[in-house]
Amino acid sequence: MKDIRSLMIRSSSLALACFAAAPALAQSAAPVVPPEAAADTDPSRDIVVTGLRRTATAQDTAAAINVLSSEQLDKTGVQGTATLQFQTPGLLVSQDLGLQTQVYIRGIGSNLQGIATANSVSTYLDGVYLPNTTQTNQSFSDIERIEVLKGPQATLYGRNATGGAINIVTQDPANRMEGKADIAYGNYNDLNIRGSISGPIVKDVLLARISAQYENRDGYYRNLFTGNRIANLRIAGIRAAFKILAADNLDIILRGDYTYTESGDFLKLRPATSVYYAGNPQYYTDDPRAVYYDIEPEQPAKDYGVSATIHWTTPIGKLTSITSDRIYDVGPIYYDSDQVPRPGTYFPNGVGAIGSYVRSDSIYHETYLSTDEKRPLSAIIGGTYFYESARELKRILGPSLAVPRTYTDRFGTTDAYSFYVDAKLNLGQFSIVGGVRYTSEKKTYDFYRVDPVAAPTFNSRRDSKWSPRVGVEFRPNADWLIYATATSGFKSGGFNTDVPTNSFGPESIWSYEGGFKSQLFDRRVRFNVSGFYYDYKDIQVLQYLTINSVISPIITNAGSAKLYGVDATLDVKATSNFTVGGGLSYLHSEFGSAVFCDPLRGSCTATDPAARPFFNVQGNRLTRAPEISANVYADYKIPLASGDVTLHGDGSYRSRTYYTVFQNPIYSAAGFWLLGANVRYTAHSGWFVEAYGQNLTDTLAITQIINSSPLRNPATGAILYGTPAEFDRYSPPRTYGIRIGTKF
Repeated sequence: MKDIRSLMIRSSSLALACFAAAPALAQSAAPVVPPEAAADTDPSRDIVVTGLRRTATAQDTAAAINVLSSEQLDKTGVQGTATLQFQTPGLLVSQDLGLQTQVYIRGIGSNLQGIATANSVSTYLDGVYLPNTTQTNQSFSDIERIEVLKGPQATLYGRNATGGAINIVTQDPANRMEGKADIAYGNYNDLNIRGSISGPIVKDVLLARISAQYENRDGYYRNLFTGNRIANLRIAGIRAAFKILAADNLDIILRGDYTYTESGDFLKLRPATSVYYAGNPQYYTDDPRAVYYDIEPEQPAKDYGVSATIHWTTPIGKLTSITSDRIYDVGPIYYDSDQVPRPGTYFPNGVGAIGSYVRSDSIYHETYLSTDEKRPLSAIIGGTYFYESARELKRILGPSLAVPRTYTDRFGTTDAYSFYVDAKLNLGQFSIVGGVRYTSEKKTYDFYRVDPVAAPTFNSRRDSKWSPRVGVEFRPNADWLIYATATSGFKSGGFNTDVPTNSFGPESIWSYEGGFKSQLFDRRVRFNVSGFYYDYKDIQVLQYLTINSVISPIITNAGSAKLYGVDATLDVKATSNFTVGGGLSYLHSEFGSAVFCDPLRGSCTATDPAARPFFNVQGNRLTRAPEISANVYADYKIPLASGDVTLHGDGSYRSRTYYTVFQNPIYSAAGFWLLGANVRYTAHSGWFVEAYGQNLTDTLAITQIINSSPLRNPATGAILYGTPAEFDRYSPPRTYGIRIGTKF
């Protein structure tokens, strides 16, 4: 009740503030589709996007951007951020302990953890920045489209967009009555119910849209110690939007959403010879989806917020204003790190979380003016403000009787603002684009050790950066777009979560990219190619080091790296009923001179500094940067007298991926293919029935690896017990089911 009451108070305050500011903040809601899009043989293929703050089709946007519509999300089984990667070449999403989500695009991302850090790929929900790394793993409900922008986006998106940005866009209220609902049931007792309804409350004045989702699924994994299924999934969410048509040139959209999720973390520990199973080999199983837990994983989370978006068409351009307040609350979190029941293991107290909490409360505001792009000189001028207050109460069972447990309380704040301008000079078929953004950010971090009691530690830092971009565009005709850009990216510094006095600095990147977008053979073929080169500096990298018999995350700035590659997409509408296509991403990455301590080869805290195993990783591939990633698909429609049958098949490929900077084969995941299919009958009256399946070959695909070194003497580095081990996270197994629904 307290959360609901708080949400109502915030909603009322935000709505009043927006109405007061309406005359000065907004933009037209009606998307302007370029004239050439109307001539396409299949207009449904032209998805309107706003990724570069201008309304245009994806094909008419001078950037490498992948877009998935709501129909594509359904056909491919993409239900959230974690599975989005299998339909977007170049995108990799892995999850660390506590389901902290790490997003990488073209090898640029972040494996950092904790409230004092952030991702290197920004995620936005209806224009609102999502700061918490676990929060970025969104469940997609009532979605219009997902936009994935590849490459640095600092000029238009600010800090923490070193690798790119993901825009999640939900459905707007409609001006006529419409609705949809469906129910699905699949293996693992997966029950999924979704529905939405939209229409005018007061015709041409007030429109509304309400949607809801409920899912209940058994876990993909078994706890052999208790006999239970673990890492079960429960999702219950509701979303509402109200659109006020205040005038012909002014509208206001008020949004509110609430999602409750119950899930659990699962990482499979291998091999059996590690320190964790010493003396207890009976607690190891070769089954990759089974384990012996005495602490079963739990991770309930609440994600909710309100926002107001104002669109106002003025004589000088279109003004957009977005104001939001969001809360993400997760916990109590439980997980078992040693994967051996107590007592009787090498770790008498077990190793795991026993009730940790994380909370993020953030305010975001952005206002920007976009002038008419048809004029010789157009521009986007805007500014943002962001504030986050975060807390993490961390309770961890210790590894020994001497260190039975640790309770720590951590608090962090981020206070950031920016101003930006992005202009375009039209010279007929040729255009020059350029922009710059100034960002300033202040962070604070307070660390309290509650048990055992120790003196608190505090730290703060301020980072600021000018982020420019410049480029050219050439449009020889309506079917061709050729472009080249030089763009910067910037991610601010932060603090090591367990040692706040040890901070790390910003990372930066320069991207040089060129490409073309083309429509051929009466626009039945679309072929897009982009090539890029990245100069990446002061990379923020996390390693797990064993310090005083405790595995601790340590973040450092790791020198430089060079990356280059090619993205290509091909879509062929072979007939009016048959379409095939796919995408390919090739990536070459290598570290420059960068020195790290390898815990597999010795103690990184050895008394003698010369005995610490530091190595230069120059020439090694970056982590989570597969050389090849690709997807293919085919759609075929069979018209019938009463409706249509549609057949869909898709495949996703990823080559070998390394998860540590040392390019150690032990901590690499082999390449894999994942295959999916969908068969659907849609009656002309609007109802449908479909059968679906993902990972049809039941491939064991690794999407995350965490390394664990042998237990060493912290002073001498001598091995006390165990061998190197790895914790693996897998993609979902084979899933299948039937869905029925209707749309009106």
